[in-house]
Amino acid sequence: MKKTISVLAIVGLLCVSAGALHADEYAGEMLSVGVGARAMAMGGAFVAVANDATAAYWNPAGLSFIRNIELSTIHRGEGTYELTGVGYDFFNCAVNLGKSGAWAASYVMHSVGGIDHTIPNPDASDPVPYLVLGQFSARDNAVILSTGHKVAKHVAVGGSLKYLWTKIFDAKATGFSMDVGVLMKPWKKFTLGMNVQDLGGSVSWSGTRTNPKETIPINVKLGMAFAQRQDKHLVGLSFDVDTKYSPILHYGAEYWYADLIALRVGLVDRGPSFKIEDKDTSIGGGVRLYLITVDYAFVDYELVDAHYISVIARF
Repeated sequence: MKKTISVLAIVGLLCVSAGALHADEYAGEMLSVGVGARAMAMGGAFVAVANDATAAYWNPAGLSFIRNIELSTIHRGEGTYELTGVGYDFFNCAVNLGKSGAWAASYVMHSVGGIDHTIPNPDASDPVPYLVLGQFSARDNAVILSTGHKVAKHVAVGGSLKYLWTKIFDAKATGFSMDVGVLMKPWKKFTLGMNVQDLGGSVSWSGTRTNPKETIPINVKLGMAFAQRQDKHLVGLSFDVDTKYSPILHYGAEYWYADLIALRVGLVDRGPSFKIEDKDTSIGGGVRLYLITVDYAFVDYELVDAHYISVIARF
């Protein structure tokens, strides 16, 4: 087991180094938001938890632990925002086919409307430097095909292939990337996970002045989770680290009562300082009603507050 963990760590470090050499800082950034109100309420510390349909995003290896069929969706609403028409939605369907593994298809959409279309003012005597001709919207989309397979009793592997397309006014971009994930349970109450996101990822632009091809930065997400059940009570703690730009730490906690009601808290730490602008806090909960689970998360981002609502149906 120690040898396996060491190999995973070395692979992760190599991926970080390879990605840092040729990556464009904000290419494919919409894929960094996260999905699922449950995970968002836990500060995004979900790589080693990943036991529902949203594993397609957090760690595709976790898909192998779902039962039968799961449908999930998430919608994001803004608390305060300078632009109107901000939207973020996720839909997916995951199916466990037993010996053939688990498979999922997902769609992610992020849009911003109400963006002013401006041109320089040709009247030099006018103090207004730009003229507003109208408004337009920007939209990022991704279709993700994922699979997860158990390779041993307590070890699973998985992968995802992503097709991306973006439209901003007259400019368009398309591209591909892929994820590779591992999930293992070395001890009864502990789980370890790793998801290498956006391997070989790039997007190509058209309708711009230079039509560049941008490389999506690789993000190695490492995580661990602990779960303790006592009668009707279940307590879970999780920790993740992202390595996309500089280390970002994610902390999450979850409490379930009788597998019916859940409470969650989370923290994202983007820097070693105690500055509040480097921290994002989150809180949420969930209710399970037979085959349907409804989750809610409130995330206090630096620039905007966000509300997430998710529904997962299990069959």
